Amino acid sequence: MNGTAEVPISARERAQRERMWLARLDVDAVRQVRPPEAARSDRSGPARLAAGLERVLSLPLSAILLASSPDTILYGMTKAESLLERWSFYASPRFASDTSAFFHMPPSPAAVEVSPARHILATPERGTVVDVRFPSTFVPVNPALRDGYVAGVRNRTVHARWWRHAAGPRPTIVCIHGFQAGSHLINVEFFDVRSLYVDGYDVALIQLPFHGPRAEFIDGWSYLSLDVAHLAEVIAHSVSDVRALLSHLFESGVPQAGVKGVSLGGYLAALLAAVDARLAFSIPVAAPASLPDLIADLSPFGHVLTLLLRGIGWDLDDLRRHMACHTPLQYPSRLDSKRHLIVATQDDRLVRPYHAHLLGEHWKGAAVAWRRGSHQIHLNRRAYRVRLGEFLSGIGFEPEAVS
Repeated sequence: MNGTAEVPISARERAQRERMWLARLDVDAVRQVRPPEAARSDRSGPARLAAGLERVLSLPLSAILLASSPDTILYGMTKAESLLERWSFYASPRFASDTSAFFHMPPSPAAVEVSPARHILATPERGTVVDVRFPSTFVPVNPALRDGYVAGVRNRTVHARWWRHAAGPRPTIVCIHGFQAGSHLINVEFFDVRSLYVDGYDVALIQLPFHGPRAEFIDGWSYLSLDVAHLAEVIAHSVSDVRALLSHLFESGVPQAGVKGVSLGGYLAALLAAVDARLAFSIPVAAPASLPDLIADLSPFGHVLTLLLRGIGWDLDDLRRHMACHTPLQYPSRLDSKRHLIVATQDDRLVRPYHAHLLGEHWKGAAVAWRRGSHQIHLNRRAYRVRLGEFLSGIGFEPEAVS
């Protein structure tokens, strides 16, 4: 590593490395893949604007990672051994092939509170919008983190907003938002909730840990971090809360439910496909397939990451192995390939096109749809709605007639 002679490894460690996703997928080769020509042909004014805005998106994200990781960076320079001891838990071989070892099934939610939603722009026809709240039962997987991780009272309550038809439970789409995008008002528009509702579906919007009313400071603050341990636990926390919401929906009579997530939410949607067989589908949109690679691509933060890894004697593969416990590429999906729809955008400068190709190679046979636009600005919404409707209809996730 880092230009030094290769250190011999034991047979056990060699076998463990061979179980990692990076031994099966050639990430360096896939990184060179570009969107299909048809997806790259649009040079309209809106498309150029979207691409231009994308160039500066990595700057605030880099700043957030830097501001949320000072302890990690300091320890990497002064107490690397202590840091690596903390992180070694997440490279345990027992996490490499069994999602249930790391992602524990939460109990069905207790003390669920349901109340009419406030501050909505319009009430849906023949239905209601309610806010759902219940205690999060997540306990950090690593016992060493159980005293300090779930700091703050706000983060201990799960919040969701449920658009539901008055005639009774319908097939339900659970939408998982992206980083620093916890506002229900924004996500109603971003996920085109009104159109999905008019088409006959119920829709549930969940708010992730440290987002929306669960944030103690700024929306999303404390979620992303260079601390391998904290990031692993917050991903496990997110998965646990979504599964608990799914349990509540099913117990309320919902016949089918699937997940659709954007960006960070897409990463979680892809991961949930490997964790929860109850899902009808998984639709990751503009989703990273590997968080270490996403972070390494950030400019200028990728340079800070390189220095940190060099300081602790690691390379990017070491980081990938320690984050494999929550990487969708590590585990087989529990769903049929036809129940996946990978959505990527042509000018995404944050989650680059190779992430969609990595996930497509992992989910053999999964459909990949390309949209015009960038990471945050998605164009050709009408064509995308048609494609989404065809996908849902093709797997039998049919909306009921609105009556």
